[in-house]
Formats: sequence, C-alpha cells, structure tokens
Amino acid sequence: TDFVFDGTKDGWYVENDATAPLGHYGRTKALGEAAIRAQIDDHLILRTSWLYSAHGHNFVKTMLRLATNNADMRVVADQVGCPTSAHDLADALLRLVDTNHRGTFHLAGTEEATWHEFAVGIVEAAGSAVEVEAIATTEYPTRAPRPANSRLDSTAIANATGIRLPGWCTSLPAVIDEMSIAYSAPESSSASMASSSSIDSGFDDHRRAAGRRRPAARGAGVSASEVAMWRADAARFAVDSGTILGRAVVPDVCSTSAIS
Repeated sequence: TDFVFDGTKDGWYVENDATAPLGHYGRTKALGEAAIRAQIDDHLILRTSWLYSAHGHNFVKTMLRLATNNADMRVVADQVGCPTSAHDLADALLRLVDTNHRGTFHLAGTEEATWHEFAVGIVEAAGSAVEVEAIATTEYPTRAPRPANSRLDSTAIANATGIRLPGWCTSLPAVIDEMSIAYSAPESSSASMASSSSIDSGFDDHRRAAGRRRPAARGAGVSASEVAMWRADAARFAVDSGTILGRAVVPDVCSTSAIS
C-alpha cells in the first residue's frame, strides 16, 4: 500500500524511499513487508494504490452512487495518487507469478490524479452532469490520516519485466462498462433513458441472436478474448440501440474538462 509512506515527498515514491506510515494501517503493512523479507528469501512484494473495480466497496462505486442520486459532491483536491484498476493489477499478478523476479516493487496505475480530478473523470465517463466541488483535506476530516502524496513510481518493475499498468484514463471506462450502469443521453441525442435491467435484457437477447454467450466473470472458464468480445459487443449494442453505456458516453475521460 502507498500508506507505508507519509506523503511528504515532492515527487513520485520509489521502492527504496524510507517508509514512514502515518497510521496503524500503514504501520501493519510496513511490518508485514519486513517480516516477509526477514523470513522468506524467495518473495515478491508489490505495493499499489487507490484500487477500484466493478466489485466491492471503492471510490468509483461511491461516486457513481452519489451521481445517480444527484447528490452534492464535495471531493478532496489536495491529495494526489495513482488510481489503479484491480482488473489490470490482477492480470499483472498472473503474469508475474510465472517470472523469476523477486524483491519489492511498486505496481500502480501510471497516471496521477487528485481525488477531485478522479471524481470528475468518473462522473463524466458515466455521462452524469453532477457538479463536483473541490475541497481541502481539512474540510473532510477522517479518523485515519492519509498521505497527501501517494504517487508510486512503477518504472522499476516495468524495466525488469516489461509490465506496465495502464493509466486510469484508459482503464476507468471498461470498469464502468462492466458495472452495466446506464445514464440518459444529452437532450440533443436521440438516445432514451433505460434502466440497467432492461439494457441487460436487451443486450443478452442481442448476444444470443449473434450466437454468443455473456461471460459471467473472468476466472470462471471465461477467456480474456471472450471478455474482450463481450465489451466490443456492448459498445456496438449501445450504438445500435441508441443506449448510452459507460465508455460510449465519454470516450476520452482525460479531456481538459475532466481534470481542470
């Protein structure tokens, strides 16, 4: 975790920077790293940061829930890190276990963002018009202190293995697609409002007509090519049916408006 650092460095953290966790969570992680190094020579420790996916509890799902409810959104703009797709990380882990590389590496998304910039990118990628207000950390106190700078430099593992995770601008739309969240199109578009359940039903009919099944999940007898085909079909279905889905709304979530 990036929480092994105190966030005071003026720049990206590299593997040999001194750890200085601010809270209990970071301290236990740092102690865990030290215990592994002391007891297991053949080890691979990977630090990552700001994980998000279509599953579990994470920042992306929270922002989408708030946007769906048209809630006022106030997000911290003075903490910066590297949002990392859990899907990208999992794929990288599967590749790394088959290598002989050992030691401690950083493995995180390659693009930085503040929480506010990330939140703006999320709601825009989902087609929401909800405004996101930038606030300071002092306006949103938490029980556990968080580092102001969580940027992890993943150059070392890229140089050693050739593995480099995409940035959040590339990976976020696919995660939103997987969540099957639908929003209405802008008034100038002919697309109509549709519920997630009706979109899912229509898309499944579309898939069956094409003679293809919908993959339930990666790792359940589903290949990467099937998942890629499903996503391509989803984008094609969105266009053909006039339904706006995730990636079809804002293809480039890193537009100037998304991070200004």
